[in-house]
Amino acid sequence: MTFVFIKPKRKVTRVFWHCTATDHAHHDNIAAIREMHRQRGWSDIGYHIMGHKDGSGSYGRNLELTPAAQAGHNAAAIAVTLHGLEKAKFTTAQYNFARDLREQIDRAYTNGVTHHGHCEVAAKACPVFDYRNVLQLDARGRPAPTMTPTVPKFVAGGFAAADSDDFALPGRLLKVSKSYDDAVDDLQRILARHGYDPGTIDGWFGEQTEKAVMAFQRDHGLVADGKVGALTREMLIADPHLKAA
Repeated sequence: MTFVFIKPKRKVTRVFWHCTATDHAHHDNIAAIREMHRQRGWSDIGYHIMGHKDGSGSYGRNLELTPAAQAGHNAAAIAVTLHGLEKAKFTTAQYNFARDLREQIDRAYTNGVTHHGHCEVAAKACPVFDYRNVLQLDARGRPAPTMTPTVPKFVAGGFAAADSDDFALPGRLLKVSKSYDDAVDDLQRILARHGYDPGTIDGWFGEQTEKAVMAFQRDHGLVADGKVGALTREMLIADPHLKAA
């Protein structure tokens, strides 16, 4: 059954997109997330809408009420979450649900709202998926109808043709970490473009990505420490298809 968005009467100017940070099957349930939030002392679930792995959606907190999902930015907002933690485990059905919901919301507000990831207002990698690509948004958080969403796939020797040539690396040091980082996702793509296998393209700087960095460094006369600092970064983005952030 298609999820139907019902526009609330209260003022709304922004929609924030989240992920539940859990892949447990029993958490793919609005009641389970509600209980988790109540255990934190909240009166109800913090999100208004939840997208499930099967592509269905559920209402959570009453849309007429302010969400409790992005501290300091809850006023005049709608909070939407997709069930999931690992980037690779989100489903095409979920992404289709998200795009359809975004379109419904934009029609309801005549494109008068903007869409944002939780990560834009908090030091968190939330949502972990590429929400701008999935929702077909421009840099301002508005719909970009001409944009074609892609799901990058690593193949032997590089990426499928649908993958973008436009990569970027930040000026900060990148190294092995237990945290998801969008910049590592781009690093992995760049390594693959250069012919070094970083493992799964997932935004996590693990052992395989470190090995790929070290191999690149050895082949380019750099100190093979597995860390992406200024010199390694400069060599990685030397390809004219790549750029510095």
